[in-house]
Amino acid sequence: MSSKEPLISVIMSVYNREEYVAEAVESILGQTLADFEFIIVDDGSTDRSVEIVQQYAGQDQRIRFILNKTNLGLPACRNIGIKNALGKYLALMDSDDVSLPERFEGQTAYLDEHPQVWVLGTRVMKINAQGQPLKEWKLPENQYVIKWNSIFRNAGVVCNPSVMLRRELFTLVSEYDESAKSYEDLELWTRVFNFTEFWIRNLPEILLLYRVHDDSISGGNAYDLHSKPNEIRANLLSTFLQRKVDVIAISAYESRQPLNMADVNNIIPLWFETYRKFSRDFHLSRKEKCMIYQEILKRTPAYTSLIPFSKNMWVISFLPLLQPTHVFWMTLARIYNLLSEI
Repeated sequence: MSSKEPLISVIMSVYNREEYVAEAVESILGQTLADFEFIIVDDGSTDRSVEIVQQYAGQDQRIRFILNKTNLGLPACRNIGIKNALGKYLALMDSDDVSLPERFEGQTAYLDEHPQVWVLGTRVMKINAQGQPLKEWKLPENQYVIKWNSIFRNAGVVCNPSVMLRRELFTLVSEYDESAKSYEDLELWTRVFNFTEFWIRNLPEILLLYRVHDDSISGGNAYDLHSKPNEIRANLLSTFLQRKVDVIAISAYESRQPLNMADVNNIIPLWFETYRKFSRDFHLSRKEKCMIYQEILKRTPAYTSLIPFSKNMWVISFLPLLQPTHVFWMTLARIYNLLSEI
């Protein structure tokens, strides 16, 4: 390593990824912006992962390879990387994904130009185990839509291995919760929620290939990946509204499963109560209000046939059958805002 501190510290945990880790490492070493250190933490692999990484470490001095004696879990490995990092920016990376060559160049340029942005993700392309494209994952760009999603949605904040963030963030919100295995990133973003000065954004360009396969973290058990995250979000919303919120208000936002009328009559008004406080507290523009409001409006028809959720607006069950466009929802949200004088 050079005596000069690198601009970026790349942090990647490895655990039994012999099939994919070489491609992941090469995608980092092939970045168009080369001013980085590459901290790789092996978490007790029992396959050839250590051997593969050691070969690359022997060829490129930017790699710093750390071996855990026992398996500690992803959040602990990330914390080890953070404690050893020297860069101004931290770039997260998973050992089964692929960073496109311009990723670091694009993210550092944006962060340099936007000092209010502390966490920056990108759009990604989902790929299968063989590397074939599956579907583009379009993540929101607006910081308030992202902040709203950190309350209600499992997949609407950032794609974590695409993230680059400012190292100072961890001096203010502390490191990853090592007990939050498989949902450590969500737990972190809910803590960032309370800092209005920390903006989270996503670039509109695809700069990461996100691999989906049977052994990926997204294939974890249902409790870890759904129940516990929903509990964390319910606690966040309870703190935000300063009253207890049932976890069903969170799970219903995305699941759209059948609910009884009592739950519907409680949940939908709570969503709009949250929206009104959120709009006031974060001083949303008219456009930002509409962006979030349409997200709520798209969900309410799944639960109701003809139920008034305010004195000015009704939700009708046949709206999903019409497959309304983005413009439709924007217009509907604008009408509601005008009527309600929000």
